[in-house]
Amino acid sequence: MDPSLMIGILDIFGFEIFQTNSFEQLCINFANEKLQQHFNENTFKLEEELYKSEEVPFEPSNYIDNQAVLDLIEKKGSGMLVLLDEELKYPRSTDETFLSKLVKTHAGHARFEERVKGKKTQFILKHYAGEVAYEVCIVRLPSTDLFKSYINITMSSISADGYRSKYHFPYAVFLS
Repeated sequence: MDPSLMIGILDIFGFEIFQTNSFEQLCINFANEKLQQHFNENTFKLEEELYKSEEVPFEPSNYIDNQAVLDLIEKKGSGMLVLLDEELKYPRSTDETFLSKLVKTHAGHARFEERVKGKKTQFILKHYAGEVAYEVCIVRLPSTDLFKSYINITMSSISADGYRSKYHFPYAVFLS
């Protein structure tokens, strides 16, 4: 088939919202946010810049710029993943102390909201595809030093094409 007669379609809507959304779902939805941003950047922003530089008349596209959600999750200094990493360094951190840190940092942000439902502590992120309530649940391992040593030994034995990667792991696992 002639490639000039083909149309490529990217299905970026692998986004999911469940009744219970844990850390794993946040990571999946974060990946989808990154894909959406990449799509926006390459489909809308760069094309508009090209049209402007070539002085081609066009109607600007109205699209959702999801950079604010990406910043909430990953921004250095204040992103949720950065705050989680900081929180996990303290042995007495709890779901409540982590949520408190999130609320203190992101209160008033248009894409973030605290929500407490029964005994479950939740926060809401307003993604490009909709609002998702995430459960905050930090479960600590009994001996983080032992776990970290085990992981380091395991990962140091893995190599690909002579390249050894060094990984840093958080001191917690997340369960829904």
